[in-house]
Amino acid sequence: MLGSIIRENILISIILLTAVALRFYDFWNLPFTHDELSAIFRTRFSGFSELITNGVLPDGHPAGIQAFMYWIVNVFGENEIAIKLPFLLFGTLSIYVLWRIAQMWFNQTVALISASFLAVMQYFVMYSQIARPYISGVFFVLLTAFFITKIALSDKVKRTTYIYFVISATLCAYNHYFSSLTAFIIGGSGLLLIPKKRLLPFIGASVATLLLFLPHIKITLHQLTHNKLSWLSSPNGDFFYNFTKYSFHFSYWFGGVAAALAALGVFFALKRKKLALKRILILAVWFFLVFFTGYYYSVTYNPILQISTLIFVFPFLIMAGFGFFPRMSNYFNTLAVFAVLISGTVTLANSRNHYEIFYESPYEESIKESSNIAKQVEAKNVTLIIDMPKNIFNFYANGLTNFDTTKIFQFSDYSTPLEFEKMLSEIETEYCIFIRAGGCDASAIWQIKNKFPINYSHKFYFTGEMYFFSKTTYPQNPNSLFAKKYSYGFDKNEIKFGNYEKNKLHKDSISNYGNIALIDSSVQYSPAIEIDLDTISITPNDIIHISAKILLFDSSDKLLLASQIKFDDDTEFWRAINSENFITSSGKWQNINLAIPLASLSLDKNNILKIFVWNKYKSKFVINNITIETQRGNTKLYGLFEPIITKFNN
Repeated sequence: MLGSIIRENILISIILLTAVALRFYDFWNLPFTHDELSAIFRTRFSGFSELITNGVLPDGHPAGIQAFMYWIVNVFGENEIAIKLPFLLFGTLSIYVLWRIAQMWFNQTVALISASFLAVMQYFVMYSQIARPYISGVFFVLLTAFFITKIALSDKVKRTTYIYFVISATLCAYNHYFSSLTAFIIGGSGLLLIPKKRLLPFIGASVATLLLFLPHIKITLHQLTHNKLSWLSSPNGDFFYNFTKYSFHFSYWFGGVAAALAALGVFFALKRKKLALKRILILAVWFFLVFFTGYYYSVTYNPILQISTLIFVFPFLIMAGFGFFPRMSNYFNTLAVFAVLISGTVTLANSRNHYEIFYESPYEESIKESSNIAKQVEAKNVTLIIDMPKNIFNFYANGLTNFDTTKIFQFSDYSTPLEFEKMLSEIETEYCIFIRAGGCDASAIWQIKNKFPINYSHKFYFTGEMYFFSKTTYPQNPNSLFAKKYSYGFDKNEIKFGNYEKNKLHKDSISNYGNIALIDSSVQYSPAIEIDLDTISITPNDIIHISAKILLFDSSDKLLLASQIKFDDDTEFWRAINSENFITSSGKWQNINLAIPLASLSLDKNNILKIFVWNKYKSKFVINNITIETQRGNTKLYGLFEPIITKFNN
């Protein structure tokens, strides 16, 4: 018996050591994420009252973690290690608490397997490395479940257990509204699980928790009525399916290990005729109550259901998935634990590229890379254009060495493509570096490329990239950022004329594009290009740049360059850009550009791209040709939450 306990303790020690290694690896170089920087900026106040007014009320989270961040920053400064360390510890301790809960609910086998998955899943590793109210909420929720379990299942309950329950449940309430919801659901289940003789003190403890949250009610009501999450998208019908794939690293190997273990659990449970079905159902109900509550609220009012908000209740779904297991031998437990730890660690590091993608901040790393480039060329001959929030740029601005400050421009200072084009026309430097980490329209890349046609290098990051352009030469081979270019006059097979009268076509005697199309007030749509996306060798991360060469007869005229992507005759995507964003005068050929970032779309194969000019304003103009360029896409753009596609079609 003693030997069995020792072996089991060795296994949980191995699990915890693996968790520490994965979370603390190179942790002195862990960068701040966008959300962490936002939270840090909301601690820069002279007092607690100002923190609540300006740092908490405009946000969508309870005050607990923001107040905690305020204290850390005031004591230790805006230091990555000091700010992240408590959350790294929360993430590690959560595994131990889950192990203890699973032992009490089921047995050692379920406990070890559940703890193993929590140790290696990117979901929990990443959020342990982010100083936001997610992994802290996991820890507080698990503590709440732990103390409710002790109250429900222990032979004897100390008074301090009720006190610890009040503390952990209150921390859930002040941490995040979803951790609060999870704790509320678990507490409600406690009324059914706890023996009658302990119900009264438990209800008293629950009332005490509610009373402790009363000072926050005014803040909560303000946030619920004033803070709309307009930048987030509502979940769709395949949210849970995609969430499951993400949880298991989009990996057949890691997911296969999980599925095989779950199936073995059912097999052994049926073989031994021992099923803890009631407890499994309770855990599943906890998860799906939170899930469906968030889903309903998201589609009817405010899109609060995201991957991050399910983290508080997901450990219980893991327990439920492996809860069929009876207590197995130490030999089996060892094999199961190592299967999970090895498959999870390998796919985390390789398939998910976690330590490459997460550790490269689109803000900090792009600034460092820009400074390195400036060392290699004459600094005064480099223009730097930065697209990132100004407060984040200022946070990292000290890293910008070797630059002439008069040649640093903020993209957000230019409200239209015309203004940006004017700035580009005045640049006299040989080189240009563009940091795109603020979500600006991809057509800005096309505008810069027209001024600096040679792209020598680019770096891709999660939600950002850095491009190095040149006007002429540079002592290295240029990079193939722009993969292919296709030009279409109005005499190609891909042209669909529709109702356009072909007698309005004219032969262009200047360019080599063949026919040009005359559009007057009687013509609503130009001839259209229809092309199968597969034929232009694109990947789901690429950017399609569409350019139309237009000549206006009157500078007051305007038109729309439009595009749509169809699949099986259904429109999947439609977008148009107004010519007044690009064309300033009449009587000369000028280009309109429309950029389509495919990473923001969910496309399958056999999609048809249609491009045309919509004469919405009944103008008169001529179209010389339409050009399509494919730009190599950022394979890491959404790589922390979506599959990473690293190979391009040839």
